Amino acid sequence: MTPTLRSSLAACAVFCLLSTAHAQEAPPDPAPAADPAAAQGDPAGAGAEGDPSAEDLAAMGPMAQLGWIEGPTEASLGPNATVKVPEGYLFIDGGDTRKFLELLGNIAGTQEVGMLLQPEEQWFVVFEFDPVGYVEDDDKDDLDPDDVLESMRESNEAGNEVRKERGLTTLTITGWATKPHYDEASNHLEWAIELEDDATKGRSVNHQTRLLGRRGIMKATLVIDPPKLAGALPTFRELLADFDFKEGERYAEYKDGDKIAEYGLTGLMVGGAAVLAAKSGLLKSIWKFLVFIVAGIGVGLKKLFGRGGGES
Repeated sequence: MTPTLRSSLAACAVFCLLSTAHAQEAPPDPAPAADPAAAQGDPAGAGAEGDPSAEDLAAMGPMAQLGWIEGPTEASLGPNATVKVPEGYLFIDGGDTRKFLELLGNIAGTQEVGMLLQPEEQWFVVFEFDPVGYVEDDDKDDLDPDDVLESMRESNEAGNEVRKERGLTTLTITGWATKPHYDEASNHLEWAIELEDDATKGRSVNHQTRLLGRRGIMKATLVIDPPKLAGALPTFRELLADFDFKEGERYAEYKDGDKIAEYGLTGLMVGGAAVLAAKSGLLKSIWKFLVFIVAGIGVGLKKLFGRGGGES
């Protein structure tokens, strides 16, 4: 384990401990407390070569047990796709992504295939693959933002009923952070909604990108402190430019007889993101994940990641 990775994981341990405490109404017994030096990105032994000591592992907490891969490299996102991991980024596979989400107090789903973490800029991207089939984009010129937002709000009411049943606070969609945009060249559909926690009045941004493939869609969810969203979007989009479906899985490689999804682009944002998730039981994961985002705003992702420096 390199000093860089050791330092990043120590920061992640602080991130995990603090965000779990804020994301859960009744948090479980906390992981071992992070060493104060680790919170500054300089855990004990960080300057030494070789495997981490017991003290290092205690400071890092359970994050150290995940199979982090340092960039630069290329990583597989399940059997369908790959993504480049730049220098300074960390990657974990689908199984460890689920563990990561659970460490943050979330209920992981079944479709996670990997995660990219940017510890310096304090954000991460969760990738999920949904084998819904080939999503036809015939309605690409009919994406009316007002109509889509109204449909999302209606679907959100069903989500709020699930949240109430689970003892969670409800959420209100306040508007667009990024209006829907479909890039026909890359077959990427992007949008972002602003949300407000009805109890705390905390604000969050749920930024979504859907990458269309031959047999389904790759969901890329950006988790970030809202004030940092605009500054991070160019980098995030560059990352997705280095995403690729594997040979035979690309959108342009569709063949007659392939499975066709039951909805188009509009349904992908509304029905695919909420209604179908509710039917499959995954809505609990989506909305509890948003609770973490809202909670993170209260303490700031800079503090959650344990990084120093001035305010952004």
